[in-house]
Amino acid sequence: MKYLQQSSVLQKKFSEQVNEKVSANRDEFKQSIKSNLNNNFIGEFAGFFFDIKQFKNQFKGKLGETIISFLLKSLPDSWVMFSNAIIPASSGRFTEIDHLIIGTQGVFLIEVKAWKGSYSAYKDQWKMRDGKHWVPLSKSPSEQSRYHQQVFTEWIHKQVADLPSDFITAPVVFTLTKWIGTNQCSVPVVQGSIALMQLIQDTPVRLNLQQVQAISDAVQYYLPSDNAVEEKVSNLETIKKPKIEIVKKSKIEPKIERVESQESAIFKQAIDDVLNWLKNLPQTSDLQIVETQPEYQAQKIDLLLTTNKGTFKIKITPDSCNTTENFFFETNPSGAFMSSQADWLFYYFVNSRLLYLLPLPETRNWLKDNLNQFSSKFIDNENKKIIGKLVSINDLIENINEARVIRL
Repeated sequence: MKYLQQSSVLQKKFSEQVNEKVSANRDEFKQSIKSNLNNNFIGEFAGFFFDIKQFKNQFKGKLGETIISFLLKSLPDSWVMFSNAIIPASSGRFTEIDHLIIGTQGVFLIEVKAWKGSYSAYKDQWKMRDGKHWVPLSKSPSEQSRYHQQVFTEWIHKQVADLPSDFITAPVVFTLTKWIGTNQCSVPVVQGSIALMQLIQDTPVRLNLQQVQAISDAVQYYLPSDNAVEEKVSNLETIKKPKIEIVKKSKIEPKIERVESQESAIFKQAIDDVLNWLKNLPQTSDLQIVETQPEYQAQKIDLLLTTNKGTFKIKITPDSCNTTENFFFETNPSGAFMSSQADWLFYYFVNSRLLYLLPLPETRNWLKDNLNQFSSKFIDNENKKIIGKLVSINDLIENINEARVIRL
């Protein structure tokens, strides 16, 4: 079992959302106490009592999640787990899943409840035993888990193509409950970590290893964005860049001049994937490969992209894989990263089809200011020796405001 984390940028965004909600609930709780008791003095202490309740709930929740996390370590090495996974919901908001597990048996969105006592449920309507009585609950854990299943299903099918229709399971796991009885709930409900493991093991194989990797990459590298993919190229003009001649065409169809002599198969694949994406954007009016033309070779520029906003010079850096979760930037003064006159660096991981759009001047200046923070790497190829820095993807995304990532 591999444990992965999402971007610190995403975690920060979600924390802001949570803090906003907690603050609103805290104020509502205080106002309720003041109104019911008609006593402002006691009402001022309501916020303190609310914070204590929040802490106790969080402690019990973390205890239950830790028990589950420990047991899940027995799953195969090819499986992947994200704890407190954040996925996009509606209206620009996010939702959090206690444990998101991805393996050949499918995706499991696990909701952990460290509730004590006895509970019953019929068709997602829950009750808790209080002495001799059963008291209805205002919040249904199975409905919550079904919601996670719905939003994740809608999102992941937009990120990864050709997935099966029934590969997502969203169980609710009670870790401390004395007794539980359910009937016709919309998602599986199990009691204890052993029952959860049995549920996973009894599930038939639904995904291959390539699909497991693709789903894992989509979750790990998801970043919130205010713009749709189609808008990203339109917004390139927000970076200051040297003036260059704007090429206008009478036809909307992009012009693509292919060059036969590419440096490697990886570079060819990167060029093909990036071109296919760019030429299908409605903003693209002209697109040319110029990396073999002497004028642009000297400037270390691969593409000229013309949109309704102007013409942009692009350098493409292909990378065969992203297993280290780092960029590799060559730091030789004459190397492409340090000397290119491109406006944008398109850093492309071929295996996961993740394309990072990086404003090159800003990215380069930031790296120069922080060189000592990153590990060096030396590559001795037959043709040349390369020295560079391994730069954390999360660190760069967090510090370069205009950086974007998309899946092609």
